[in-house]
Amino acid sequence: MPILVVTNASSAPTVVYDPTGITAFKLDVAAGVTETVTLTSLELQCSGPILTELVADAVISYRVQDDPDVADNVEPLGAAGMELKVLNQVITFASLTDADTSQNIAIAGFPARSFPIAAGIELVAAFDGGTASGVTASVGDAGAATELCTAIEMITGTGVGVIYSVAGANAGEFVFEAAYSPICQVVSTGDDLDTFTAGEFVVHLWYMTPALYDLG
Repeated sequence: MPILVVTNASSAPTVVYDPTGITAFKLDVAAGVTETVTLTSLELQCSGPILTELVADAVISYRVQDDPDVADNVEPLGAAGMELKVLNQVITFASLTDADTSQNIAIAGFPARSFPIAAGIELVAAFDGGTASGVTASVGDAGAATELCTAIEMITGTGVGVIYSVAGANAGEFVFEAAYSPICQVVSTGDDLDTFTAGEFVVHLWYMTPALYDLG
């Protein structure tokens, strides 16, 4: 199992955590302090985006090393037997072509026999145009459009550049369907979807494929 060694190079406390919500990993690091923690491979993978962001902002430095006292094969199957992956799909106002207030947009590239784990919405540019007072995006499938991420507002209440993931009913669970077909459902209030003239967001969909099926 890996050991994560984090040094906070800033003058304020910082937190390393799992932004996907798949695990409960969280590490508080005081200013100028180095913290060491043993974690699973899954926790390390899930916290990777936050580690990368904090390093880019010159907040922390870190290194990963093996724990010599813990055998690798004691890790849970979810960490050792599967690799966490992510699909990223850009959706803009031009993607919204329906002359009504609801549209399902397919998330392309989801592999067969895989487990959807969690999803998040990252607003790139706020939506504008027409007379709509609101527009939300959620992630799931046609039968349960909010099961991975519930509705996130794209006009008000959402910061640009932040990944929002309000867990749906099945987020963080290994929910298997032989042919899962993820969608992003976009819903507007007060005007049709095709009236928007600006706006962009990214859907992030985390999933795992059992090693037996992950044959490239």
